[in-house]
Amino acid sequence: DLPGNNMAYRREVFDEICPDLLPGGFYKPFFHRRIHAQGGHLHLTRSMRVHHHIRMGIWAFCRRRYHYGRCFGAMRRTRAAPLEKFKLALLIPVVPALLSVRHLRRARSNPATRHLTVGASLPLVILCVAWGWGEILGTWFGAGRSCRMVY
Repeated sequence: DLPGNNMAYRREVFDEICPDLLPGGFYKPFFHRRIHAQGGHLHLTRSMRVHHHIRMGIWAFCRRRYHYGRCFGAMRRTRAAPLEKFKLALLIPVVPALLSVRHLRRARSNPATRHLTVGASLPLVILCVAWGWGEILGTWFGAGRSCRMVY
């Protein structure tokens, strides 16, 4: 469970281990499973930091998160076994709440970002809900045009 925005991969991972996953969209969980299955390892380097300087309003960013979540939900369902598809469809409504709690806990637990948690909580929850609704609809109804909106 590594933070996606802070990930860096060696080029040979794409070329040798996961070339067939690239055309369908870049989703880290699928790559990570394949890397592990092939005997690869992922390492967390705590000193790595990413700073986002995005000139995008919260609602534009929410639309992007929604489309990303919907495409992801549809792809995960497509790749799932029949029993897993049933479980996903049944449990997916809790995703917005689970994401919100998970991200808020992480932000609060890190001494370097704890002081920012109060001011960032509402936008963070809004983004988690946008992603979650997208994932719910993607799981239940497919990607629609969301994958085209992301890539």
